Amino acid sequence: MSDALAVGTLVVGGGLAGTVAALRARELGRSVLLVEKGVESPGAGNSPMSGGVLHASMQPMTDPSDVVAQRILDESDGLARPELAQRYAATCVRALDWLRARGVELVPFEGGREEPFWIVMPRRGFADAHDWQGSGMRVHLAALQDALVRDGGEVRRETKALRLLEDGDGAVRGAIVRGPQGTYDVEARQVVLADGGFQANPALVAAHVGRFADQVVLRGARAATGDALRMGLALGAKAVGLQYFYGHLLHRQALTDDRLWPAPTLDALLEPGILVDSRGRRFLDEGRGGIAATNDLARSDEPRGGWIVCSEAAWEAVGRRSTLGLPTPPPNPTLVERGARIVRGADVETLAEAASMSTFVLSDTLAEMNEAAEAGGGSGLPIPRTGPLGPIESPLVAIPVVPGLTFTMGGLLVDADARVLDLDERPIRGLFAAGGTMGGLHGGPRGGYVGGLSSALVFGLLAAEGAEA
Repeated sequence: MSDALAVGTLVVGGGLAGTVAALRARELGRSVLLVEKGVESPGAGNSPMSGGVLHASMQPMTDPSDVVAQRILDESDGLARPELAQRYAATCVRALDWLRARGVELVPFEGGREEPFWIVMPRRGFADAHDWQGSGMRVHLAALQDALVRDGGEVRRETKALRLLEDGDGAVRGAIVRGPQGTYDVEARQVVLADGGFQANPALVAAHVGRFADQVVLRGARAATGDALRMGLALGAKAVGLQYFYGHLLHRQALTDDRLWPAPTLDALLEPGILVDSRGRRFLDEGRGGIAATNDLARSDEPRGGWIVCSEAAWEAVGRRSTLGLPTPPPNPTLVERGARIVRGADVETLAEAASMSTFVLSDTLAEMNEAAEAGGGSGLPIPRTGPLGPIESPLVAIPVVPGLTFTMGGLLVDADARVLDLDERPIRGLFAAGGTMGGLHGGPRGGYVGGLSSALVFGLLAAEGAEA
């Protein structure tokens, strides 16, 4: 083992949360070491691959803070911790200003809405899973890490944290890390865990999301294997919301074809259509939206058995929409152009046979839905359908789908200063978490998605500042 190293702040993970925490800690005058297990700059996590859109629960981060906080609580159906929602909301505008002051180019992005989100420039491409090398998030994260080094901080790549170190009173005093310099202790007054979630760890996904959820498509980087979560739990930290994740419905051939992820996503087709299992039976409320449907399908007994069924008219209209107005390829005609299977039928019997579904079950399902649409709504269905409901008329289209898992929403529970809490919800001294490693902000039966980049930015700042509290 190499000689020990001593710093003020040790940050584990070089995504947006970790990079922001490291820079802010350096601004506050502390010596900083950021360790990142990826080899290339800026890191191997989701942040460089992201679309770069900053929002607060799919609405502007610049909305009044009380509005933002209440939106988070409402959309998580009360799962989000009020103190975290309120602190996030109160910090949004300052966090955006801090990011701009550090040279990150943000431009308004309306996306078909009255008020803008913000998007990091230049925009990433969405031709396929690998079309992100020139994206704004990758470029600016690398620049932020360069600035950290110029300011006197240190970045060690190809370096992984193995275990947290405690003092005799139960406080965290650093971590054991391993990298090109060997295996060694890093003594630190503050440790910030920010290495993402556990979406790239099939065993953890199956354990926490659903017993067959390891069959989903990983719609993100392969570096997020839950290392920080494991270290925190070993120390007695509390974890919350581990069953929830952010993701979208993808064509099933995304399992073997990188041209079919991260886009086109198929969520929009839930509005005019239905999601059925391999027999043709509905098993969820499509009106709760794509994130909730993706979670439900992942938790089902056959995550690779779902089909979206809609009318040919809906496929021609809604199928041509891109996600949020982003430069993502729409399902129609992208799926056909890339050789993905689309099943068509002049009537329900023809469609069921072509998709190997039960003709009886699918016919019954569609008849039930159309009767509910004619009666004015789906609240009386065996599985109620919220939101507007129209008839699904022949000719029909069926698309085989699979859940695409982008990042897990749950993690180590933190307080409003990003301090990790123990099983009794008391702060573990010296230990902080941000971004995909933390829990308590995202999740819920309807999705409860706050925003991966925005929460990483906000709690990256708060984690660094929490050591001063």
